[in-house]
Formats: sequence, structure tokens, C-alpha cells
Amino acid sequence: MLSHLKYSVLALAVLVAACDNAPSTQDTKSEAPAPAKQEAAPPAKQDAAAPAAKPAEAATKPAAAADDTETVTNNACLAAVKKETGESKVSILSNEFSEANTLVMVGVGANDAPWKCLVSNDGKVQEIEFTGDDGDGVPTEGADADDGGGAMAGAPGGSDVSQAAIDACLAAVKKETSEPDLAVTSSEFSEANSMVMIGVGAQRAPWKCLVSNDGTVQEISFTGDEGAL
Repeated sequence: MLSHLKYSVLALAVLVAACDNAPSTQDTKSEAPAPAKQEAAPPAKQDAAAPAAKPAEAATKPAAAADDTETVTNNACLAAVKKETGESKVSILSNEFSEANTLVMVGVGANDAPWKCLVSNDGKVQEIEFTGDDGDGVPTEGADADDGGGAMAGAPGGSDVSQAAIDACLAAVKKETSEPDLAVTSSEFSEANSMVMIGVGAQRAPWKCLVSNDGTVQEISFTGDEGAL
């Protein structure tokens, strides 16, 4: 009886030991990681519609005049001298701009007899005056406007400019231009410095000479178009 009980206890102990050594059942089911929550992107902010482009404003600046000041003054003087002389052949010899009144020298007839025209820069003629020899002025019936020699070199032009001053200007312009064909087209006496206008070459390109009355040249300058040099 005792041995049977001992055997039963031993069997029970073996059974318990076997149960303790058995691996515990583990749930091997792997849980899939929860998918990352994707937050819906907020709708793109829409800017308020840009205002319609402002239409270009009409230009307020008046269109530039077709003619510049030089053209306006030239045309006004040509018309005035043509009306005064009755001569259709008139041309511009020089144009000297001034804020007050621009000085325009106009040549009349075949010899380009010189006329001075003072004109405002908006084209209002203030004064016109013949500045050459009387014989080269307004052609008159029966008068020979061209003596065949053109403007007289060294002629004082009927002004009080001294011969010494005129000769000095001719010499200075000849030296500057290396052109022997020179002619005095006009002269204006002044107590300070007289002005002598000299035509150079066959085209009588206009040169201005400022000279003291004792014959000292103060300044010479070309007053025509560059292409006429």
C-alpha cells in the first residue's frame, strides 16, 4: 500500500514537472502596425482674385510739336523776309538761339544778301533788318542785284565796323579754315566787340567773328550746319 502511494506521488511529480517545462502558448499573431493616419491637407488658401489691371491712363502730356524751336524760328524769319523783299529765293545762313529772341541770318537772292531777323522762340518775328551793302539788298526793277563778284571781301557792309576789324576777322577765319575764298556777308558795330559774319568757300558757310574795333579778334565760330564745313 505504501509503495503504491509512493509511486502515485512520484508520477504526479513527474507530471507537474513536465507541465512546468512546457513552453507557454504565445499568441504569435503579429499585429500589423496601424497605418499612419494621413491628415487631409487643408485646402490651399486662395487669394482673393487680383483686381483687374488698371487700364493705361491716357497720356496727359501733349504730343511734342513736329517742329523744334530752330525750325519754328527759321520758318518764321524766312516768311517775314520773303514778304518784306518780295524775293522767293531765301535761305538760312545761321541761327543763334537765345532765351529772349533768337537771331536768324537770312540770305536773299542769288547772292544771299544778308538780312537779320530777331524772332521769339514761339515764332513771332520782332525785327527784320538788311545788314549788307545797299546794292545787295532788296532787288529792284532796273537794278543789277549781282555785280558778278558776289559779296565784297573786306566790305564793311554799310556799318561802322572798322576796316582793321574786318581784315582781322578775314585773316582769322582764313587761318582757321585754310580756305582762301572768303566774303564778308554782314557786320554789326558795337562799342564792345563788333560782329562780322563771313561766308567761307563756294557755299558761303557762315562763320561769326567777334572783334574789337582796333582789330583784335576775340572769338570766331562756325554757325551753320556741320555738313557745310
